[in-house]
Amino acid sequence: MVDCRLKKGSPANYFIIEAVQCWMNKEGKTETLSLLRGMSIFYYDAWIYGSSLELRKRNVHHDRIYDICPAVIYPRMKVIPELTRNGFKGAFYDICPSSFFMTLLTDNRMEILYKAGQMNLFLRFLERKYGIDKYWTYVKICLRHDYVIHDADLWLDYVDMLIENKLDARNPHYLCPLNVEEAHDWVMGKCKKKYSEKDEKDYIAAKSRFFNLSFADGNIMVRVLESLSDFYKEGKLLHHCVFSNAYYKREDSLIMSATVDGRRMETVEFSLSRMEVCQCRGKSNQLSAYHDRILNLVRDNI
Repeated sequence: MVDCRLKKGSPANYFIIEAVQCWMNKEGKTETLSLLRGMSIFYYDAWIYGSSLELRKRNVHHDRIYDICPAVIYPRMKVIPELTRNGFKGAFYDICPSSFFMTLLTDNRMEILYKAGQMNLFLRFLERKYGIDKYWTYVKICLRHDYVIHDADLWLDYVDMLIENKLDARNPHYLCPLNVEEAHDWVMGKCKKKYSEKDEKDYIAAKSRFFNLSFADGNIMVRVLESLSDFYKEGKLLHHCVFSNAYYKREDSLIMSATVDGRRMETVEFSLSRMEVCQCRGKSNQLSAYHDRILNLVRDNI
């Protein structure tokens, strides 16, 4: 950790404090040494500088504390041979180094994606690892046909709709379209436009506690979709699959609509378990001119 002390009339005084060490062997097993932390609900890095580096327990709640994503990484480094063997060439792609190394050492499927240059898919599965089991069969077909997936979320939605419509999702003709956006729109048009009363009740039971949640920044308003009719209108007006692909059934997702001067602009999928935005898409799955402002508004208020 780098800190700076400033005093009028004196030069800036910079100093470095080592807060965390993450040790990892070739099997991906890790041990963490760190300073003590002060109790805080707002900051992960409330390090007690006078404490010593000691072994600390890791669990799912502490991963964000110790898996630090630095603003700058010193480029001259030595890594174990197994990382070089598994494809690491020095770039981190804005991924936390410890998570990146652990993934390359422990998951051969992620290693395959990384070596095959499927970086968009690699980054998506790194964020949401539960998806790789579901889609791996289809990913392997793409790899065999040298088909590179440039928009992982759009392609995965497309695969879901192929399965939903009982199309041959293992056929490269469907699975590896020349234009995934056109293929996505085509199969979306075949999806059923009806939903059951039970679906409506299930959605209200699961998400009604969030229905009053909304926040604004000038002419931008973000609010939670409160009914399946809202999902249908959102998908119809923005020409994407938030309704046809039944996003209202995703237990971990909170779906919000971002409007500008009352016009629907983008749809936001927010993960309740990770407390972060999964995706934010505008008309025809493109990004609007307000994309960054919408993302910042959501992140600043949750």
